Amino acid sequence: MGRLIARLSALALLVGTAALVHGQCFPATASAHAGHPAGSRLIVIQDLGPYSVTVTLEPPSATSGPLFVDVAAGGAAADGTLFLSAVPFGTETGAGWQASVPLGAGGSPPRTVRLAVDGAGDWELLLHTQGTAGGGDARVPFTVAAPAGSLAATLFRGGLAALGLFLVAAVAVVGLGPRARTPGWVPWLLGPGAALSLALVAVTGVMRVALPPPDRSPPPMTAGVMAETRAELRTEPAAPRAGEPMTLTFDLSDDASGRPADDLVSHHEALVHGVLIADDGGSFVHVHPARIAPGRFAVSLTPERAGPLTFYAEIARRGGGTQTLDLPLVVAGPPPTPTPPAPAPTGLHKVGGYEIEGSTSPGTPRAGEPVSLAFRVLEDGRPVPALEPWLGMAGHLMVRSADGALFAHLHAAGARNDSGPGQGRSGIAAAGEALGVRAEAPSAQPEFGPEVDFGYLFPTAGDYRLWLQVKVDGRVLTLPLEITVQPAGEERGG
Repeated sequence: MGRLIARLSALALLVGTAALVHGQCFPATASAHAGHPAGSRLIVIQDLGPYSVTVTLEPPSATSGPLFVDVAAGGAAADGTLFLSAVPFGTETGAGWQASVPLGAGGSPPRTVRLAVDGAGDWELLLHTQGTAGGGDARVPFTVAAPAGSLAATLFRGGLAALGLFLVAAVAVVGLGPRARTPGWVPWLLGPGAALSLALVAVTGVMRVALPPPDRSPPPMTAGVMAETRAELRTEPAAPRAGEPMTLTFDLSDDASGRPADDLVSHHEALVHGVLIADDGGSFVHVHPARIAPGRFAVSLTPERAGPLTFYAEIARRGGGTQTLDLPLVVAGPPPTPTPPAPAPTGLHKVGGYEIEGSTSPGTPRAGEPVSLAFRVLEDGRPVPALEPWLGMAGHLMVRSADGALFAHLHAAGARNDSGPGQGRSGIAAAGEALGVRAEAPSAQPEFGPEVDFGYLFPTAGDYRLWLQVKVDGRVLTLPLEITVQPAGEERGG
């Protein structure tokens, strides 16, 4: 019996060691970008004071490991610094920041930082900008999931531990031999126990290798399952004036429970798309408020015109569709001059050193009928080589009725230019090469255009104000337009 125990122990040790080596050297977790789980990338753009900061992060594949964050910034007229830390959800900043990135006037090259994450659960990426032009804060929530196949991994480790114990016991029994009386139940326990532990290690090892990891991507957005959201708006100063900086803060709460609505998901690379429009259509600004607390967002801006304005906050909550919240406010100041009429979409328009050529089909838009609005960007009379993606799309078109009762945010359906793979930067893939911060050259990004096309169905006849936004050579061009929609016509003959 002693020889049998010794042989089983040796076999168990051999198999267990091989399985352990395989599990450590060839983990079964499907991953991408230096070991980060596939499908867990989060891209968020937020306005932190005068700086527009875009962060791209992927939670680590293990419960303890580095968090690599790609950072790109722009929009300010002065140099500054971006500070970053990863903390458990709800934790304050603490004594210091884990990393910092210099911000240059007019924009900064993409960089990658490495932050420490030491456990599974809910976390927040803390961001703070500071510079001579001002600063701002944000807290981006993310989750570090337990390792894929955690039950199999636990059983696997338990089987290895049991093998080790049986091995020690078997060596002790064989070593003592005839010098000590071994109870009869001991060999009976060691033999089958070692065999069962060996079987457990083998089965769970196969499970870890053969079974795919669970899907950690966010649940799909399902139309029709939408939680109602309330918003409360306030400004600092309480009575803002035209031409003077103000901070706009709003709290989101769930209408049913009254609790903060903190289940927003990033859609088109932002947690909130904010648009501030004067009710007379004379001013327009597209911003991305920063999350500063659960359900609370803030953005700093300078209103151009006095009078009534509306802040449209477009959000998407987990498990539901997008919602647009209309938040009115009034800006003090001298009465603004009348808003000049904007051109119609058709024809050639000049904006920011470029020309934008527009057309509509059909030529006379009518209420209740689909219409296509197409735009082509030119430079010196020639189509630009490509349009850059902005907020993940080739272009954006804001639609607002003259009475403010309707607001819509449309996305271009323009064809993608085939000059690049469309996967964006690969800074995270190489982030393990260095600690801290390093400059990273961007890889080929998806390109579109030079033409973008929007499809829309105007619900009612009347006048509408449009704002077209496209990105060319690092600049976002904004073109205000006006369109008159005729009443629905009678059925047309062939």
